[in-house]
Amino acid sequence: MTAMTRADDATRNDLLSLDDVLAAAMTHEHLAINRYRWVSLRFLPFSVALSRLFEALAGEAELRLQNLTETAERLGKLEQLPAAAPPINDGERRHFFVTDEEAAAEIMACMLAEEHATQRFYSELRILCALPTLDGVLGEAIEQTRLQARLLEESGTQLLQGRHAGHTEPLRCAAPGYR
Repeated sequence: MTAMTRADDATRNDLLSLDDVLAAAMTHEHLAINRYRWVSLRFLPFSVALSRLFEALAGEAELRLQNLTETAERLGKLEQLPAAAPPINDGERRHFFVTDEEAAAEIMACMLAEEHATQRFYSELRILCALPTLDGVLGEAIEQTRLQARLLEESGTQLLQGRHAGHTEPLRCAAPGYR
């Protein structure tokens, strides 16, 4: 066996099955919907505009989930996939509702970090999948999450600039697990 053949075999073994890709993507979108709705509710007393932004992002995640569901149905894989994700347990937070600029900026930074992680998730899933039937769906998800990250960046910057004129420091997430 040549080195090239072993490399090809290793690459083939690293590829994910159609079922694995669909299950991972659908679970990810279920979690995103829950996360966006949770944050939307938290922002309600602080900023209706930001609350609506996160509700709109939940709607986008629902559309991605619908697209994945339709793809799974078309491929005859729907019955093997997860129906929903468990609700988010956010019991570690000091306050449920966002009540000040500091908390708002931290949550915006965390949501931006989540959006970047989602973009990386779909990019890696697309590489590990290598199935033409899912390439378009995954490519759309990558582009959509890239645009959503930009929207969150701009919204977070506007939040800070609106509250503190001249503030140019980038948003940072102080939650564990974020850089």
